[in-house]
Amino acid sequence: MDRSRGAVASVLVRAGTVKAGDTIVAGTSRGRIKTMIDGFGKVVTQAGPSTPIEVLGLNGTPAAGDQFDVVANDREARDLVTTRDRLATKRRDTRAATTMAEVMRRVHQSGSKELNVVVKTGNHGSIDAVQRAVEQVSNDEVQVKVLSATSGAINESDILLASASDAIVVGFETTVEAGARRQANAEGIAIRTYDIIYNLIGEVEDAARGMLEPERKTVVTGHANVLEVFQHGKREQIAGLRVTDGVLKRTGRMRVLRADEEIFDGAITSMRHLKENVRELTNNFEGGVMIDGFHEYEQGDILEAYEIQVTRR
Repeated sequence: MDRSRGAVASVLVRAGTVKAGDTIVAGTSRGRIKTMIDGFGKVVTQAGPSTPIEVLGLNGTPAAGDQFDVVANDREARDLVTTRDRLATKRRDTRAATTMAEVMRRVHQSGSKELNVVVKTGNHGSIDAVQRAVEQVSNDEVQVKVLSATSGAINESDILLASASDAIVVGFETTVEAGARRQANAEGIAIRTYDIIYNLIGEVEDAARGMLEPERKTVVTGHANVLEVFQHGKREQIAGLRVTDGVLKRTGRMRVLRADEEIFDGAITSMRHLKENVRELTNNFEGGVMIDGFHEYEQGDILEAYEIQVTRR
């Protein structure tokens, strides 16, 4: 911390380009870059890979070795800081004075199960955060093992790895190649994509608990037809729909059916009637729905709402 300049972070750019005015997160500190100074003490407006810089504009001083990320806006910055705070608290609560050998001995003696996961992210900067979040799901009964964590679209190589290891594939802010989806359907490999980190963590937790649960019953609650598609921001879409039977619940999940085939399955992230957020839409009502990770609605798609009823041991 510099008294005259405020918080100063020394950064080595690993990939991409950092620009003055970018919204950034360093560890659990966030802000907007006000000034960048290169290794020669010169003020610069951008810095590329392998460039050491000093950054001014953070609301706190990060620790040496903290992850430095450029994000799209202040909301994403707040969400990332919240996630890192949550993971740090979890690590502090679960930290024990023991050796790794002792941990592994306890795992084997307890007959612990293992959940294998293949992670794919839309950009390189989020790999470490997502991998740590997934690995923190491990507990005394189920160990979550990340077999691979890379950036880019989910491809056939990811499905082959998952098939060989009985793994699930999770994607964060990324897409699934058509060939990979076909191969996953043929191999019976589960693919889940998310735009919200909490949904990703929650479903990995559900999958881990599912290894110990005797029954998970799927109950269909209703159906709707997509009448119109509305763009929301650069990537997201809203499905304008009419409920044709039953009820759609904000807390439930939804399948997207096209030509009688399921093309997506995800959590409902938004549900509206007119301009109001609602908890459910009943038969013959019209409204708008967003599903986490899906942005390819078409008029005529059928949305099937369902709940998962879990019977614990």
